Formats: sequence, structure tokens, C-alpha cells
Amino acid sequence: MWPFAKKPAPEPSRRAQRVAPTSIKRPPLAARDVAANDGFDTRSAKEVEELSRGGRLVSQQRANELEDIATFADVPRFHRILSAGDQPIVEVPVDRRDRLVVIDSGGRNAVVIHAGVDAALLNSIVGSLRERNYSSSVARAASEVIRQIQQSRIKNEARGMARQQTPYVAAMHEWISYAVENRATDIHLEVRGSAGYVRFRIDGEMEPMRGDKQGKEEATFIEKCMSSLFNNEQAAKSGSDSMFERDQNLYCMVPYDEIPGHTLRLRFQSLKGNEGPKTVLRLLHVDENLPTLTFEQAGYEPSMVELWRQAMHTPSGAVLIAGVTGSGKSTTLKSFIELNPNTPSSNVLTVEDPVEYPIRGAHQVPIQRDLANPQESAKRFSEVISAFMRSDPDVVMVGEIRDRFSSNAAQQLAETGHMALGTVHAHLLSGIVPRLVNTEIGMSRAILTAPNMLTLLAYQALVPKLCKHCCLPASEIQGDHQVDMIVQILQQLNLPIERMRWKNPSGCSRCNGRGTAGLTVVAEMLMPDEEWLSPIRDGLDAKAVEVYRSRSDGDLTSPNMNGKTVFEHCLYKALNGLVDARNCSDFDTWPRFSRHHSHRRA
Repeated sequence: MWPFAKKPAPEPSRRAQRVAPTSIKRPPLAARDVAANDGFDTRSAKEVEELSRGGRLVSQQRANELEDIATFADVPRFHRILSAGDQPIVEVPVDRRDRLVVIDSGGRNAVVIHAGVDAALLNSIVGSLRERNYSSSVARAASEVIRQIQQSRIKNEARGMARQQTPYVAAMHEWISYAVENRATDIHLEVRGSAGYVRFRIDGEMEPMRGDKQGKEEATFIEKCMSSLFNNEQAAKSGSDSMFERDQNLYCMVPYDEIPGHTLRLRFQSLKGNEGPKTVLRLLHVDENLPTLTFEQAGYEPSMVELWRQAMHTPSGAVLIAGVTGSGKSTTLKSFIELNPNTPSSNVLTVEDPVEYPIRGAHQVPIQRDLANPQESAKRFSEVISAFMRSDPDVVMVGEIRDRFSSNAAQQLAETGHMALGTVHAHLLSGIVPRLVNTEIGMSRAILTAPNMLTLLAYQALVPKLCKHCCLPASEIQGDHQVDMIVQILQQLNLPIERMRWKNPSGCSRCNGRGTAGLTVVAEMLMPDEEWLSPIRDGLDAKAVEVYRSRSDGDLTSPNMNGKTVFEHCLYKALNGLVDARNCSDFDTWPRFSRHHSHRRA
């Protein structure tokens, strides 16, 4: 991020007043942003004429009015200039570059700043930005301000070139850029003896970096890249230590905004190892202007979305999401808060270690737990929760429930009439209660099954979506024993397989040869009631599973997921050609599923 932080605007000099008296004295004009999906040329002639006089267009979807820019200090914080450089995003005629500049303010939001140009040029600029998936705003400023913006680019490019002379910084930038371009969720830097490797998790699967070297580097180079990032780039008060040590397990957060159009945080976690250290970087897209991911977009079916909505309108109790690491639990809780219609009128607090995503409508408190000193960590966490209880809360997100302190916090909030949000590392819906009552977390079944304690339980996982351009029917999959077995089982169950598709191992140009294109949620959900709570209270977990399963309609082709397992949700998506049915094996074996389903139908 270039350091153009807001500061109080100085009194304009007499010279500045002579340069642009109208930009300082003229009252702000009505403004209208141009959203990415709006066309500038769809506006009325009157609006276009207004824009040519220095007005701005404001989208009806987002009434974010920009004041006229009086001085350089008033320029919005920005990443880079989109209308300058060797490969500009938008082209500005040479004779207009002293009167118009386009800046990137993050999250694919552009601001067109001009000192009075014709409407046709503005129309062209905004149209070019829209074609490149940028939202646009238009503001007027003096030509002196535009000159200062252009000069700032030259200064920062010089600073960036000096920084890029470090080979470790340049390599990290290359790897992070590759990860963003290929939709990777994680970057793995590994040292194995004298060799180092760079790998990426893309669409849920690990793969080496493509290219001549296949991600292979010298071990010393990889290790210096790790230490350079940890020592020089970590956010203040986010790290477990100030200096990288190869024989320590270290973590920190690294803000990264060097990739145009993307604001990232990298969650850095290193591991000591017998042959050398390993570091995993989780890529977190944290731009506050990114739209909230809806439950439907994530992959939840309508019956599941209805359960989320019911939970939003329940004022108290615990909402818990289970899943393995990297299953999107934090993202789902973020969506739950931001989509909740009650959030604007509620006091929403979060305690996080660390804060990963900005959550609109929530006051987020970071804490740094010391893994080597659990007593001190517990004290920090307890202090925050005690402060929360004195802060008139409505909703509190306690993060991962992993010990007695976090479970006590969730219990205290739910028992006192507040809503507690949390995540649990548990496998399947049926594994949530056993996880919570184990000796590590220490909750009791009596407390968990008390009235109004549990509002909603969910288990979710992420599976790769098939590339729709190259996925294959079963007839084109040759010699795959698992595919043959699955097709045989589905035929025995009289299920339609005509729409099913399978991953193309060679992929195509659209999916970069991977055969997949993104991830989708598969899940199982339950709103606990007394019929389910009663066997849980008595330790009869298998009986509770039967209660849950009794609510299924038994139709594996139906989108109604009430009482259905995550295996069946994955199968439903496979029957509709969205995912590969082999992914169902992540949740159960096919023979066991076949026996259970046949037994239930009997």
C-alpha cells in the first residue's frame, strides 16, 4: 500500500487558490458512482453534461459520494495509478495526462480524477474500466493535484525498484502473484535437505509450481525467503517472535498489497522439521469493499439457507460450525454476521487469534495466544471476554472452541441470553458433541442440552467444482475402478446418472489443465430440539443420529437437505454434474453408504 494516509488538509496557499479557485470554493456537485455493472453511456444526456462539468455519477446501489479533491492530502488512499506505467489498465491521451489520472483504491475500485475534460473521454475511460471489472467513481481536482499524483508514482516506483532488488522479496512476490492468478488458497514452502520446493493448494489439491523448475529451488534460498518475509513484513503485534528461527514453530500475519486489485493478508505458519523448516502461507482476501459471499454462492441449498436465516432471528444460544482446517468456517461466520438483518441494530463483538478478515458491522479484538504459556493465553482470553460482558453485547464470536476457556466463554454468553458464534475442529455433525465434551474442552452434556443453549450446528467441507468446459461422462473414463464401482452402486439404487460428469485428468485451457474450477460447500445442518437433545443428554449419540436421519425425505435427487448427510449433499451435486462423485469418499465409503441407504429404504 502506498503511504497516502489521510491527514488534515492544510490551508490552501494563495498560489493554490489562483491555480484552482473553483476546486476549493465551488460547493460539491451531486455525485453518482459508476458501478462495474453499470454503463456510463446508459445515463441521461443531462447527467453526462453534469459529469463533463466536473460532477460525478453515484450508483443507486452504492450512494458513496466523493467530495471534490482540493489538495493532494485529500486524494483517497490508493495502490497504484491505473493510467500510467508500461502496461496501463486504461489509456489516457498524451495531451490529457496532465488533466486526468485514474487510481486504484483497492478491491477493484477505481477513482477517475480530472481537471475538466470532455464527457466523451470520461465515457471511454469508465467503459474501459468496466470491461476490466473495475467499479468507478469520478472526482474533480486541480491540475496541480494531478501533477502531484503523477510525481508520487515516480517516487514510489523508485522505492519499489530498490526493494525488488532483494531476490528473496522478488521471489515471494512471484509466488504470491502466481497463487492469486491460479486461485490458490495456500502456498507451501518446504526445505528437504539440500533442496527446497514451492507448492500450492489449488481447488483443494496440492500441486508444484508450474514452469521449468517445477517449483524446485535451493534449500538455502527457500529458507531465506521465509526469514525475509517473517522478519521484515509481519504486522505489528501479530507474531509469535520478532525473528525467524528454523527450529521454532512460528506464526504471524503479513499484510500484502503489492498485487494490483487485491488486498491480502498472509497467515504465516512455520514448522520445524528433521530436514529443515516448512512454511505455509494462507491467502486471505481482506478488501473491505469485496461483496459479502452469500450462502447460496458458497454452495448451500435452499433448505440449508433457511436454517441459517432462522438462526439469525434467534436472539440467544450458540451457533457452531464444524469442519477440518481450511473448510471455510471463518468465511461462513463472516457471512452470517454481515448478512444478518439484525447486525446493524446489534452490538457484535469478536475475539480472534488472529483477526483474519474484516467483518462489516463487528468490533474485532485481536489477541495473541502464547502456545508456550497456556496460562498467560488463558488470562488474555478471559480478560477480553470479561470486558465483552461489560460492553452490552448482543452477538459475540469467540473463534475456535479449543479449550476450557473458549468453551466457558461460549457457555457464559449463551446462558446469559446472548448469541455466541464459534467454530469446532470436528469431523461430521455427529462429532461436534463428542468433541465438546472431551477432556480438552470439558463441556458437560447436561449444559450442552440445556434449553436455548444450542441454536444451530453445522458441519461443512469444501470440494472442487468440475470445469464445465472439459468434464467427462462416465463412458469416456477408461479403466478407473472407482468410477466403475460408483456407477454400479448408483444403478443398483436406481439413481439417474445421465447428468453426472467426472474430472478430466488432462483438463483444458479454461481450467489451466486442472479439470476443476473453484470450490463449493457441502454440508449437514441441524437445529437441535428436545427429540435430538434427549439422547445426547443420555450419551446415546447413535440414537441422536437416527433422530436426525429420520427427518430426511430419502430422495437423493431432491435439494431438500433436512436430515441428510454431507455425503448425500456431495452426491446430490455429483448427480447434477457439479462435482466429481469420487469426492464423496472424503466423508464415507461407497459400500457402506450403499448398505445404509438400502437399509433405510427397506
